[in-house]
Amino acid sequence: METLEQQLLTNKELTPIFKDTCAEIYHVVTDNIVYVVMKGLTKNQCYQVNAERALTTLQRFKSIKLLMDFSNLVMMSPEDQRWTEDVWQSQAVKAGLKFMATIRPDNLFASLSINKLMDNIRANASFENANFASETEAYEWLIS
Repeated sequence: METLEQQLLTNKELTPIFKDTCAEIYHVVTDNIVYVVMKGLTKNQCYQVNAERALTTLQRFKSIKLLMDFSNLVMMSPEDQRWTEDVWQSQAVKAGLKFMATIRPDNLFASLSINKLMDNIRANASFENANFASETEAYEWLIS
């Protein structure tokens, strides 16, 4: 079965923006969504750099929707969790973010940290956000 990423690439709806060892950032042209696929471990500020790149991409395309795919994430450090709550969240509001969908990690420990992070963001954010088990559910929520 094709992933959402593969389907969008096949239909030429997905424009690659940036790619490194821990993340890939795309722009979904048809629905003006910034799509970030995180990979493996977040270390050496790789997560933070790519989270900031996602916001720069939001501004570049004047998008208000962000899809964060954490399904392949192995672990998010406590430092990255704090940084997301303390720094990134306010930057996201300034960048114009209105809707954020996240895809839960398959890894249990990563899933627990992402769920906790999303609960904290949900309690304090001025943008709507929801956490999903699959990329299709997350994407459907963003386009509804």
